[in-house]
Amino acid sequence: PRCSKDLVGTMWWAATSVVGVSAFLGRLAWAERSRRQRGSHGSSSSSSGSSRRKSRMLFEACVDSVESGIMAELGGAKRLELCANLVDGGVTPSLGTYRVLSEQVQLPINILIRPRGGDFLYSDLEMKVMERDIEAFKAAGANGVVIGCLNQDGTVDEQSCRKLIQAARPMSVTFHRAFDVSKDPLEALQACKRMGVDHILTSGQRASAGDPEAKRLIRRLVDASEGKVSIIAGGGVSLGNIQEIVKDTGVRECHGTAGRVTVPSEMLYRPEPPLFMGGEKRNTVDTEFVTKRISSERLAAFVAAMESMQASED
Repeated sequence: PRCSKDLVGTMWWAATSVVGVSAFLGRLAWAERSRRQRGSHGSSSSSSGSSRRKSRMLFEACVDSVESGIMAELGGAKRLELCANLVDGGVTPSLGTYRVLSEQVQLPINILIRPRGGDFLYSDLEMKVMERDIEAFKAAGANGVVIGCLNQDGTVDEQSCRKLIQAARPMSVTFHRAFDVSKDPLEALQACKRMGVDHILTSGQRASAGDPEAKRLIRRLVDASEGKVSIIAGGGVSLGNIQEIVKDTGVRECHGTAGRVTVPSEMLYRPEPPLFMGGEKRNTVDTEFVTKRISSERLAAFVAAMESMQASED
Protein backbone atom coordinates (compact mmCIF):
# COMPACT_ATOMS: atom_id res chain seq x y z
CA PRO A 1 0.00 0.00 0.00
CA ARG A 2 1.12 3.57 -0.69
CA CYS A 3 0.82 4.64 2.91
CA SER A 4 3.08 1.79 4.04
CA LYS A 5 5.72 2.87 1.55
CA ASP A 6 5.33 6.44 2.76
CA LEU A 7 5.91 5.39 6.37
CA VAL A 8 8.90 3.17 5.58
CA GLY A 9 10.45 5.94 3.50
CA THR A 10 9.77 8.42 6.26
CA MET A 11 11.48 6.29 8.92
CA TRP A 12 14.53 5.73 6.71
CA TRP A 13 14.74 9.45 5.95
CA ALA A 14 14.58 10.34 9.63
CA ALA A 15 17.22 7.78 10.57
CA THR A 16 19.71 9.11 8.04
CA SER A 17 18.98 12.82 8.27
CA VAL A 18 20.50 15.43 10.53
CA VAL A 19 17.15 17.17 10.75
CA GLY A 20 16.23 14.95 13.69
CA VAL A 21 13.20 13.75 15.57
CA SER A 22 10.98 16.81 15.05
CA ALA A 23 11.25 16.55 11.28
CA PHE A 24 10.56 12.82 11.49
CA LEU A 25 7.36 13.47 13.43
CA GLY A 26 6.32 16.08 10.88
CA ARG A 27 6.74 13.62 8.01
CA LEU A 28 4.90 10.95 9.99
CA ALA A 29 1.98 13.34 10.49
CA TRP A 30 2.00 14.13 6.76
CA ALA A 31 1.77 10.43 5.89
CA GLU A 32 -1.11 9.89 8.31
CA ARG A 33 -3.05 12.90 6.99
CA SER A 34 -2.55 11.71 3.43
CA ARG A 35 -3.67 8.19 4.36
CA ARG A 36 -6.89 9.50 5.88
CA GLN A 37 -7.52 11.80 2.93
CA ARG A 38 -6.96 9.13 0.30
CA GLY A 39 -9.26 6.76 2.18
CA SER A 40 -10.56 3.96 0.03
CA HIS A 41 -9.29 5.74 -3.10
CA GLY A 42 -5.62 5.63 -2.13
CA SER A 43 -4.71 3.02 -4.75
CA SER A 44 -6.07 5.01 -7.67
CA SER A 45 -2.85 5.73 -9.53
CA SER A 46 -1.40 8.08 -6.93
CA SER A 47 2.04 6.59 -7.38
CA SER A 48 4.11 5.55 -10.35
CA GLY A 49 4.10 1.96 -9.11
CA SER A 50 0.30 1.69 -9.36
CA SER A 51 0.36 2.77 -13.01
CA ARG A 52 2.33 -0.35 -13.96
CA ARG A 53 -0.76 -2.52 -13.64
CA LYS A 54 -4.10 -1.90 -15.31
CA SER A 55 -6.04 0.28 -12.90
CA ARG A 56 -9.71 1.09 -12.61
CA MET A 57 -10.90 4.10 -14.59
CA LEU A 58 -10.80 7.36 -12.70
CA PHE A 59 -12.22 10.83 -13.22
CA GLU A 60 -10.26 13.68 -11.69
CA ALA A 61 -12.36 16.80 -11.16
CA CYS A 62 -10.79 20.21 -11.63
CA VAL A 63 -12.31 22.46 -8.96
CA ASP A 64 -11.79 26.06 -7.91
CA SER A 65 -13.95 26.22 -4.79
CA VAL A 66 -14.94 24.23 -1.72
CA GLU A 67 -18.48 23.90 -3.04
CA SER A 68 -17.30 22.47 -6.36
CA GLY A 69 -15.10 19.98 -4.53
CA ILE A 70 -18.02 18.77 -2.44
CA MET A 71 -20.22 18.40 -5.52
CA ALA A 72 -17.45 16.55 -7.36
CA GLU A 73 -17.18 14.00 -4.56
CA LEU A 74 -20.96 13.54 -4.51
CA GLY A 75 -20.85 13.00 -8.28
CA GLY A 76 -18.30 10.20 -8.02
CA ALA A 77 -14.96 11.87 -8.79
CA LYS A 78 -12.05 9.89 -7.37
CA ARG A 79 -9.51 12.71 -7.10
CA LEU A 80 -9.55 16.51 -7.09
CA GLU A 81 -7.22 19.05 -8.62
CA LEU A 82 -7.69 22.29 -6.70
CA CYS A 83 -6.85 25.58 -8.37
CA ALA A 84 -8.05 29.17 -8.62
CA ASN A 85 -8.79 31.54 -11.52
CA LEU A 86 -9.88 29.08 -14.18
CA VAL A 87 -10.34 32.01 -16.57
CA ASP A 88 -6.53 32.02 -16.89
CA GLY A 89 -6.28 28.24 -17.01
CA GLY A 90 -5.85 27.96 -13.26
CA VAL A 91 -3.34 29.26 -10.72
CA THR A 92 -2.35 28.21 -7.20
CA PRO A 93 -5.32 28.30 -4.80
CA SER A 94 -5.24 29.73 -1.30
CA LEU A 95 -4.11 27.55 1.58
CA GLY A 96 -7.38 28.43 3.31
CA THR A 97 -9.42 27.00 0.45
CA TYR A 98 -7.44 23.77 0.60
CA ARG A 99 -7.77 23.46 4.38
CA VAL A 100 -11.54 23.92 4.35
CA LEU A 101 -12.02 21.60 1.37
CA SER A 102 -9.90 18.88 2.99
CA GLU A 103 -12.19 19.05 6.02
CA GLN A 104 -15.26 18.53 3.83
CA VAL A 105 -14.21 15.69 1.50
CA GLN A 106 -12.41 12.36 1.76
CA LEU A 107 -10.92 12.47 -1.74
CA PRO A 108 -7.20 12.96 -2.40
CA ILE A 109 -6.54 16.58 -3.36
CA ASN A 110 -3.77 17.62 -5.73
CA ILE A 111 -2.78 21.29 -5.79
CA LEU A 112 -2.02 23.27 -8.93
CA ILE A 113 1.27 25.09 -8.44
CA ARG A 114 1.24 27.98 -10.91
CA PRO A 115 1.97 31.53 -9.72
CA ARG A 116 0.30 33.29 -12.67
CA GLY A 117 -1.43 32.83 -16.00
CA GLY A 118 0.44 32.99 -19.28
CA ASP A 119 3.47 30.95 -20.31
CA PHE A 120 5.50 28.45 -18.29
CA LEU A 121 8.88 30.18 -18.39
CA TYR A 122 9.48 31.23 -14.80
CA SER A 123 11.81 33.72 -13.15
CA ASP A 124 13.92 32.93 -10.09
CA LEU A 125 11.42 34.78 -7.89
CA GLU A 126 8.51 32.79 -9.33
CA MET A 127 10.43 29.59 -8.65
CA LYS A 128 10.83 30.64 -5.01
CA VAL A 129 7.10 31.29 -4.80
CA MET A 130 6.30 27.84 -6.17
CA GLU A 131 8.74 26.13 -3.81
CA ARG A 132 7.23 27.94 -0.82
CA ASP A 133 3.71 27.04 -1.95
CA ILE A 134 4.68 23.39 -2.30
CA GLU A 135 6.19 23.37 1.18
CA ALA A 136 3.04 24.93 2.63
CA PHE A 137 0.63 22.51 0.97
CA LYS A 138 2.80 19.51 1.84
CA ALA A 139 2.81 20.57 5.48
CA ALA A 140 -0.98 20.93 5.29
CA GLY A 141 -1.35 17.33 4.09
CA ALA A 142 -2.12 17.66 0.36
CA ASN A 143 -1.99 14.45 -1.68
CA GLY A 144 0.06 15.89 -4.52
CA VAL A 145 1.06 18.85 -6.65
CA VAL A 146 0.59 19.70 -10.31
CA ILE A 147 3.60 21.46 -11.84
CA GLY A 148 5.32 22.26 -15.13
CA CYS A 149 8.19 24.46 -16.35
CA LEU A 150 9.47 25.03 -19.88
CA ASN A 151 12.63 26.50 -21.38
CA GLN A 152 12.53 29.32 -23.91
CA ASP A 153 12.85 26.82 -26.77
CA GLY A 154 9.77 24.88 -25.70
CA THR A 155 11.61 21.96 -24.10
CA VAL A 156 10.90 20.81 -20.55
CA ASP A 157 12.98 22.74 -18.01
CA GLU A 158 14.20 19.69 -16.13
CA GLN A 159 16.40 21.65 -13.75
CA SER A 160 13.52 23.79 -12.50
CA CYS A 161 11.09 20.89 -12.43
CA ARG A 162 13.48 18.77 -10.40
CA LYS A 163 13.67 21.50 -7.76
CA LEU A 164 9.90 21.49 -7.45
CA ILE A 165 9.73 17.69 -7.43
CA GLN A 166 12.37 17.52 -4.72
CA ALA A 167 10.36 19.99 -2.64
CA ALA A 168 7.19 17.98 -3.23
CA ARG A 169 8.23 14.41 -2.45
CA PRO A 170 6.88 12.14 -1.15
CA MET A 171 3.70 13.73 -2.56
CA SER A 172 2.37 12.69 -5.95
CA VAL A 173 3.58 14.85 -8.88
CA THR A 174 1.62 15.60 -12.05
CA PHE A 175 3.10 17.50 -15.00
CA HIS A 176 0.32 19.86 -16.10
CA ARG A 177 -0.71 21.19 -19.51
CA ALA A 178 2.54 23.04 -20.00
CA PHE A 179 3.06 19.70 -21.74
CA ASP A 180 0.58 20.81 -24.43
CA VAL A 181 2.69 23.80 -25.45
CA SER A 182 6.00 21.94 -25.40
CA LYS A 183 7.83 21.69 -28.73
CA ASP A 184 8.16 17.90 -28.92
CA PRO A 185 5.60 15.93 -26.88
CA LEU A 186 7.42 12.61 -27.13
CA GLU A 187 10.66 14.17 -25.88
CA ALA A 188 8.66 15.94 -23.15
CA LEU A 189 7.33 12.51 -22.13
CA GLN A 190 10.87 11.16 -21.91
CA ALA A 191 11.85 14.13 -19.74
CA CYS A 192 8.93 13.40 -17.40
CA LYS A 193 9.99 9.77 -17.19
CA ARG A 194 13.56 10.78 -16.35
CA MET A 195 12.29 13.05 -13.58
CA GLY A 196 10.03 10.36 -12.12
CA VAL A 197 6.77 12.25 -12.68
CA ASP A 198 3.69 10.21 -11.72
CA HIS A 199 1.12 11.70 -14.13
CA ILE A 200 1.01 13.84 -17.27
CA LEU A 201 -2.11 15.90 -17.94
CA THR A 202 -2.62 16.56 -21.65
CA SER A 203 -5.20 17.49 -24.26
CA GLY A 204 -2.98 16.01 -26.95
CA GLN A 205 -1.66 19.48 -27.84
CA ARG A 206 -5.06 20.49 -29.18
CA ALA A 207 -7.89 22.60 -27.71
CA SER A 208 -9.80 19.39 -26.96
CA ALA A 209 -8.60 15.90 -26.13
CA GLY A 210 -11.50 14.73 -28.29
CA ASP A 211 -9.91 16.13 -31.46
CA PRO A 212 -8.88 13.26 -33.80
CA GLU A 213 -5.27 14.47 -33.94
CA ALA A 214 -5.23 14.86 -30.16
CA LYS A 215 -6.46 11.32 -29.65
CA ARG A 216 -3.80 9.94 -31.95
CA LEU A 217 -1.07 11.74 -30.00
CA ILE A 218 -2.47 10.67 -26.64
CA ARG A 219 -2.53 7.08 -27.88
CA ARG A 220 1.16 7.37 -28.80
CA LEU A 221 1.92 8.84 -25.39
CA VAL A 222 0.12 6.01 -23.59
CA ASP A 223 2.08 3.44 -25.60
CA ALA A 224 5.40 5.25 -25.14
CA SER A 225 4.86 5.74 -21.40
CA GLU A 226 5.61 2.03 -20.86
CA GLY A 227 3.63 2.10 -17.64
CA LYS A 228 6.15 4.45 -16.02
CA VAL A 229 3.86 7.49 -16.02
CA SER A 230 0.08 7.70 -16.14
CA ILE A 231 -1.34 9.77 -18.99
CA ILE A 232 -4.44 11.78 -18.03
CA ALA A 233 -6.67 13.11 -20.82
CA GLY A 234 -7.81 16.61 -19.93
CA GLY A 235 -8.95 19.69 -21.81
CA GLY A 236 -12.21 19.75 -23.74
CA VAL A 237 -13.40 16.49 -22.16
CA SER A 238 -17.20 16.43 -22.36
CA LEU A 239 -20.02 13.99 -21.76
CA GLY A 240 -20.27 13.67 -25.52
CA ASN A 241 -16.67 12.58 -26.10
CA ILE A 242 -15.35 11.02 -22.89
CA GLN A 243 -16.11 7.40 -23.83
CA GLU A 244 -14.62 7.91 -27.27
CA ILE A 245 -11.47 9.44 -25.75
CA VAL A 246 -10.98 6.50 -23.38
CA LYS A 247 -11.65 3.93 -26.12
CA ASP A 248 -9.43 5.52 -28.76
CA THR A 249 -6.49 6.52 -26.54
CA GLY A 250 -6.28 3.80 -23.91
CA VAL A 251 -6.13 6.27 -21.01
CA ARG A 252 -7.49 5.13 -17.67
CA GLU A 253 -7.88 8.63 -16.26
CA CYS A 254 -9.72 11.72 -17.48
CA HIS A 255 -9.73 15.25 -16.07
CA GLY A 256 -12.12 18.16 -16.37
CA THR A 257 -14.71 20.46 -14.87
CA ALA A 258 -17.52 18.15 -16.05
CA GLY A 259 -19.58 20.91 -17.64
CA ARG A 260 -19.92 23.36 -14.77
CA VAL A 261 -23.33 24.89 -14.14
CA THR A 262 -24.00 28.59 -13.52
CA VAL A 263 -25.23 29.42 -10.03
CA PRO A 264 -27.04 32.78 -9.76
CA SER A 265 -26.00 35.17 -7.01
CA GLU A 266 -28.33 35.64 -4.04
CA MET A 267 -27.56 39.37 -3.92
CA LEU A 268 -30.72 41.47 -4.01
CA TYR A 269 -29.06 44.81 -4.63
CA ARG A 270 -27.59 45.31 -8.11
CA PRO A 271 -25.82 48.62 -8.91
CA GLU A 272 -26.86 50.60 -11.96
CA PRO A 273 -25.04 50.93 -14.22
CA PRO A 274 -23.38 47.54 -13.70
CA LEU A 275 -19.87 47.67 -12.24
CA PHE A 276 -17.43 44.97 -13.35
CA MET A 277 -14.51 43.76 -11.22
CA GLY A 278 -11.42 43.03 -13.29
CA GLY A 279 -11.00 43.18 -17.03
CA GLU A 280 -12.55 41.10 -19.75
CA LYS A 281 -10.31 38.40 -21.15
CA ARG A 282 -10.18 38.13 -24.92
CA ASN A 283 -8.08 35.27 -26.23
CA THR A 284 -5.69 36.02 -29.07
CA VAL A 285 -2.63 34.24 -30.48
CA ASP A 286 -0.52 36.13 -27.92
CA THR A 287 -2.77 35.70 -24.86
CA GLU A 288 -0.72 32.92 -23.28
CA PHE A 289 2.56 34.68 -23.98
CA VAL A 290 2.05 37.95 -22.13
CA THR A 291 1.82 38.81 -18.46
CA LYS A 292 0.94 42.04 -16.68
CA ARG A 293 2.93 43.56 -13.86
CA ILE A 294 3.43 46.91 -12.14
CA SER A 295 5.67 49.43 -13.90
CA SER A 296 7.75 51.30 -11.34
CA GLU A 297 7.94 54.30 -13.69
CA ARG A 298 4.18 54.52 -14.15
CA LEU A 299 3.53 54.01 -10.45
CA ALA A 300 6.07 56.72 -9.65
CA ALA A 301 4.01 59.13 -11.76
CA PHE A 302 0.90 58.34 -9.68
CA VAL A 303 2.84 58.88 -6.46
CA ALA A 304 4.30 62.13 -7.76
CA ALA A 305 0.84 63.40 -8.69
CA MET A 306 -0.43 62.79 -5.17
CA GLU A 307 2.70 64.19 -3.55
CA SER A 308 2.38 67.41 -5.52
CA MET A 309 -1.14 67.80 -4.19
CA GLN A 310 0.11 67.06 -0.67
CA ALA A 311 2.80 69.70 -1.09
CA SER A 312 0.23 72.29 -2.10
CA GLU A 313 -1.79 71.52 1.01
CA ASP A 314 1.29 71.85 3.21
